[in-house]
Amino acid sequence: MTTTHGSRIAIRVAFLIVLLAVPAGLGIKRLTGTEPYPALLLPSFGPVLEKNSIVSFRSPDITGVLADGQTIPLDPAKVMPGSTGDGYATVFQTIFTNEARVTDPDAQRWVGEQLARAYPGQQFTGVTVRWDTTRFDVGTGAVVVDAGQPFTIPLAVQS
Repeated sequence: MTTTHGSRIAIRVAFLIVLLAVPAGLGIKRLTGTEPYPALLLPSFGPVLEKNSIVSFRSPDITGVLADGQTIPLDPAKVMPGSTGDGYATVFQTIFTNEARVTDPDAQRWVGEQLARAYPGQQFTGVTVRWDTTRFDVGTGAVVVDAGQPFTIPLAVQS
């Protein structure tokens, strides 16, 4: 019985040490900005912004050119069929970053069909696509947007 009782006490002491080590590790991390070694906390495996880092990402700016010459901003999620939330991002980027691919006659026809579905009653003669690069400086909080080089996809007017 003494061995079993001793094992229970050892397990409880070990549990208590771990239970107290996590808040202590959080306190050390908050004070010093770094986590003590060995790591007591696992990363979230999500996007982690480090001090003094710059995060950058690309986003599309798409504009529809109407038959009367007016331009209107287009919603990429609305243009992509069956997209929900940000699910369109990978497909949209694959299609609309390659000017040679998207100006192919089959691609132009497909884009025209998507616009007719997404914006009924509008007649588009073209779509201008520009990929902007946004940079976020974690240290200063500054946001800088660099406009990319636009290209236009000519479309046949739907009748």
